Amino acid sequence: SFLTGIWIYIFTPLILELWLGQMDNIGSLILRGIIISLPFYTIAGLARSPIDAASYKGYNSIIYGIAAMFVVATYYLGVKSGYHPLYVAITSFVGGQIIAGVSSIIILNKFFNIRIWNLTLIRDVVMGMFLVISGYYLMLILGLNRLIIACSIFIFGITIFNYYYKNTKGGWVYDFRKLIE
Repeated sequence: SFLTGIWIYIFTPLILELWLGQMDNIGSLILRGIIISLPFYTIAGLARSPIDAASYKGYNSIIYGIAAMFVVATYYLGVKSGYHPLYVAITSFVGGQIIAGVSSIIILNKFFNIRIWNLTLIRDVVMGMFLVISGYYLMLILGLNRLIIACSIFIFGITIFNYYYKNTKGGWVYDFRKLIE
């Protein structure tokens, strides 16, 4: 979801323009803020049931309570400091989702002793982000249309992932493939 999030983040103005017609920067900013938080939202959402099943304590309530307090406190302090309420709201929301996602990973690790982040996964995510971003800027330099760039990067990403998924002999992708086969 990180690479998809980066792709959507880069092409948010184009996506909104194709979907809704002419769009202003405010709509693009709001959507970009939501997209940045998607990986953390996904992790927190997927971790809810396993966390509830592993303990009688309300860990999810604690996680979301801390995240909500962060959102409210950050928003209040940001507005009181004179920042634009929309920017503060987006930043607070993203921060709350990051707190919820990271806290869920910590609790999952406590109960199930899993290592979600290992060096191979981090390497793959960083390389993927580099390829998406550098591919985007390279195609911009070549003068290609934004729609062609978006489609090219999307198709290239799916092709590389498919090849990597089917042919890897070790690491997190191999372990994941064996789990679902």
